[in-house]
Amino acid sequence: MKNACRKFFSVLYKICLVAFMILGIIIVVAQLIGSVIGSGVLVNGVSSALGTISIVAAALCALAAFIYSYLRDKKTDGQEKQMSKE
Repeated sequence: MKNACRKFFSVLYKICLVAFMILGIIIVVAQLIGSVIGSGVLVNGVSSALGTISIVAAALCALAAFIYSYLRDKKTDGQEKQMSKE
């Protein structure tokens, strides 16, 4: 059960991370283009169209990372630290 939850939150984190990063890049590039060509509609439109989706993806990413941190195997983490010291 714990491994299934850990896998789920790991996948959710990765998907949401990619989603909000790509959406953020699209927003910034579109606003840059809108600023260069002087289109206020483009600057405001892309932000209102994609902003909420990007924020939700970022919030889900943070929540998944937080929950995942409580599900990780403490013994495995300790063994990795010992192996890196050697």
